[in-house]
Amino acid sequence: MARLAARTRGAPGDGIAPERILHYFLPRAFGEIVVDDMIDDVLRVGRQFRPEVVVFEAFALAGPLAEDVLGVPAVAHMFGPLPPLDAVVLANDAVSPIWRAHGRSVPGWAGMFRHLTIQICPLRWRWPTCPLASR
Repeated sequence: MARLAARTRGAPGDGIAPERILHYFLPRAFGEIVVDDMIDDVLRVGRQFRPEVVVFEAFALAGPLAEDVLGVPAVAHMFGPLPPLDAVVLANDAVSPIWRAHGRSVPGWAGMFRHLTIQICPLRWRWPTCPLASR
């Protein structure tokens, strides 16, 4: 949050309508800042341990890039409903330069949900299907 606050003149997200919070924080905080902060260490540890699978919380957007670079499948673990599609499109754009820096093209949805997704969420809060489920 300190890195995000340094980029603004006020508190990050201040004044944003509640239904737009994910649109603000997902690309900026979880995309640009957290992926940049995490990916080098995640890849270093991954190369040491050579995992057979990468398990990541869906907003830990370094997970999809790590699984792609390491060449292993991944499992996204969600707590709650899927984020709004337009917020994820913004996150996809935000992480694209980091993926390109690692010689990869971001595959859509910021790399989330390409493999198995475990979603812990009341049925009434869920979307009918994951948009990538048919791929």
